[in-house]
Amino acid sequence: MSSVKLEHFSQSYVEARKKFLDAANAAGCWLIELKIDNEKSPEGEDLAIDVAVIDGDAVEENAYELLFLHTSGVHGVEGYAGSAIQIQFLEKFGGEGGERRKKEVV
Repeated sequence: MSSVKLEHFSQSYVEARKKFLDAANAAGCWLIELKIDNEKSPEGEDLAIDVAVIDGDAVEENAYELLFLHTSGVHGVEGYAGSAIQIQFLEKFGGEGGERRKKEVV
């Protein structure tokens, strides 16, 4: 994978989440939102854990036994780097021309 582009990095949770959701939608992902009750971002926005699933092509029998799982933002500030990596991953492996071979969860 090529190096991460600076445009993938964000200055806030709200910006990072929007970029992730936009990239996931563009990649044709299934999206699952898990709301975090009684918590707010520094900007006052509701917090959530967003799950994006790229439905891989069944290239062989039992292909769905393979799974790639990448998480970020579960501990704090390192989430910005993880988010940038996820956005680039979605651009490369999602969508019609993506290089998917198995089910991906980002």
